[in-house]
Amino acid sequence: MQELQIFNSVIEEEHGITFEKIFEHFFTEYSKNELNMTWIRIPFSNDELYSVRTKILFSSEENLRKQWKIYLNKKEIDPKLFKFEKTPKFKDLGSLLPHKYIYTESDITKRIINLLYSDQTTIGYLSKSKNESNFVRLVNLHRVNISEFNSNQRNYVDFLMQENVISLNEEGIITFDESQKLMLYLYSQLWSYGVIHYYNLPTVLNGKTKGVYQSLIDTKIKSNIFRSGSSLFSEPEADFLNHLLNDQDFENSKSLRNKHIHGDSSDNDDEYIEDFLYAVIVFLLYIVKINEEFHFDALLNGEEGFWSKF
Repeated sequence: MQELQIFNSVIEEEHGITFEKIFEHFFTEYSKNELNMTWIRIPFSNDELYSVRTKILFSSEENLRKQWKIYLNKKEIDPKLFKFEKTPKFKDLGSLLPHKYIYTESDITKRIINLLYSDQTTIGYLSKSKNESNFVRLVNLHRVNISEFNSNQRNYVDFLMQENVISLNEEGIITFDESQKLMLYLYSQLWSYGVIHYYNLPTVLNGKTKGVYQSLIDTKIKSNIFRSGSSLFSEPEADFLNHLLNDQDFENSKSLRNKHIHGDSSDNDDEYIEDFLYAVIVFLLYIVKINEEFHFDALLNGEEGFWSKF
C-alpha cells in the first residue's frame, strides 16, 4: 500500500496524471482501438477530495460489473439492457476463455498437497541435521532413504507412493520422475495460490513442450482430481474483492463500498487515502483481468495478443 501511495503522489505531482485518467483511457481509447470494445461511459472524478473520488470509484465498479456481464452475453454493451441489468456477484462474472481456472476437486488431492508443502506435517523432519520446512524441500535438498522415516511418518510417505506422487530408486532413495515433477509444479501453484490459471502456465502456446501442462490438467479433470471454472476472477480473487468491498460472508470485512456509498463523512480527507488506494487496486485488477481475457482469446484464435500495447 505504501508503494502505491508513493506512485500516486509521483504521477499526480510530477506528471499531472491521476489514476482516474489512466482508468478513463483504458475504458475509452484503448478498449475501442485495441480490444474493439466500446463501453458505456464509466464515470470518474476530477475532484480533489479523496472521499469523493473513492465514492465514485466504488459506484463505477458496480457499473463496470454490469457492463461486463452484458458484453459476455451479447458481445456488445446495449445501453437499453444496461438500465435493467442487476449488479452481478463477483463470482458470477463470466469469462471469454473456457476452463480458465483450475482448482482441486478431491479430498485426496488436498491431502497430497498438504503433505508435500505444509510445514505442519512431520515428514519434513528426519533429524537435526536433515530437516526442511516441507517434504518437497527435504527430498530435493537431501538424499533421503525411505527407511529413515519412523512408523508414523511411513504412513504418509506410503500414501504418497500409492498415489504415484513419489518414486524410489533401487537403493530406496526417494525421487520424483519427470511426470511427477510436472505434477509437483501444479501442486505447488495450488498450494501457494489456491488456483491455477490454465493459460498462464509455461509454454501454453509455444516451445517444445507446448501444451504439456494443459494436457496433464485435462487428464486430471477427467479423473476428478482437478476441476475447472470460467470466470473473470478466480475464486480467491472473488473472495478478496468481497472481503474488501462487501459485508457478506466475512466477519472482518472492510465493507468499503457500503461505507462510501452510504455517505461516510469526515472533516479530515486524509483519512480516506487508504480507502482510495484500495479502490484503485480494484480497478487495476479489473484492467489486468479484462486485458488478459482479450489477450488470451486473441492468441487462441491465432491473432496477436495485447500485453505490450497498454
